[in-house]
Amino acid sequence: MEKSKEIMSRTANIIKSISNQPYILSGLRAASRIDDPRAQRVWPYLFESSKENSTCVTDEEKIIYMILRLYAIHQQGKNDQVCEFNRNEGRTFIDELIRLRRLLDDVNGLDRRVNNLLATNNINYFYKQLVILIKIMKSKNDDFKIDYVNLAKDMYYLQSYSSSKKIRLAWGKKYYKNIKY
Repeated sequence: MEKSKEIMSRTANIIKSISNQPYILSGLRAASRIDDPRAQRVWPYLFESSKENSTCVTDEEKIIYMILRLYAIHQQGKNDQVCEFNRNEGRTFIDELIRLRRLLDDVNGLDRRVNNLLATNNINYFYKQLVILIKIMKSKNDDFKIDYVNLAKDMYYLQSYSSSKKIRLAWGKKYYKNIKY
């Protein structure tokens, strides 16, 4: 539990620090991996409070990087902040997917993507599906806002098989709750 709170805090602080820095955001969008040279733009923020002295990137750093990249993709071209920081009213990623589904005329493609997202145990595949879903949200040009800090916590728990099942089940229940087939 302590690790997830640390990840959430670090993620929030970094997003607040880089939100008005287009050079860093463009590097995040261009670099799908943390070891890409363009990702080095965010390293000072990502590694400044790192407790690790090894040359390996920790799982926590990978998760935070993934979230920062999702945020950068979502923030591109937007004047208003796309990260929701008010946890009491914050919109989760799955909440925004539900809202997106209501806006679409043809929901079959979105439902397939969500099915793929919820069916995988592979965090890298899960992340790739999140990138695609963020891009679909952006294409609707609506005011989607996501609690990326909460998403970081979920991504942290997705690393473990037992907690991954719980997160995916909770997301699935919420997504399919009001859908009539």
